[in-house]
Amino acid sequence: MFTFQVSRLQLDMLSEANRDDNIELLAKAQALFRHAALKGKRRKVWAKLTGRSPYLLDLAGVKTRKVVVASHDEGTQAIPLAQIRGSEGRAQDFDSQFHPLQEHTKQRWMTVARAWLTDVSLPPVQVVQVNDLYFVRDGHHRISVARTMGQTFIDAKVTQWDVYEPKSCPSTPYFCPCACFAA
Repeated sequence: MFTFQVSRLQLDMLSEANRDDNIELLAKAQALFRHAALKGKRRKVWAKLTGRSPYLLDLAGVKTRKVVVASHDEGTQAIPLAQIRGSEGRAQDFDSQFHPLQEHTKQRWMTVARAWLTDVSLPPVQVVQVNDLYFVRDGHHRISVARTMGQTFIDAKVTQWDVYEPKSCPSTPYFCPCACFAA
């Protein structure tokens, strides 16, 4: 039987090294967040000047303009970050390029950034695919950090929606005399 003894001095040195690593990691995460948030603020000002929306597309808006005909699970796949253009419920927290816009996102964003910097494996994000665009259900911070770090693809659990855009008809889908809601 082997016994392993570590002196108190060795433990103190080890914990001091870990503390220094954690402080350095925290400083990197803070710097990355500040840089990304500054880009978000600049893009928001530019959007205001040009009359465009700085925010992500809202999945709820898709539901009001289109009829979801079918929904099916496409499994986990690598998707291009550039095609993730919208959100379900958090469209105002990030700009259209996933730069953080709200201060309340900072702690979670920095936690994800520290995980990314230390090569911690994170679960796939969850998205809804409508035509060739993706809307985030879960994983906004992971997407934001991945884009900030220069990634071009991310693993995602994809749910695809088949949608139909009705013609301009004042009727409801349940009573439509012109049959514009028929698939």
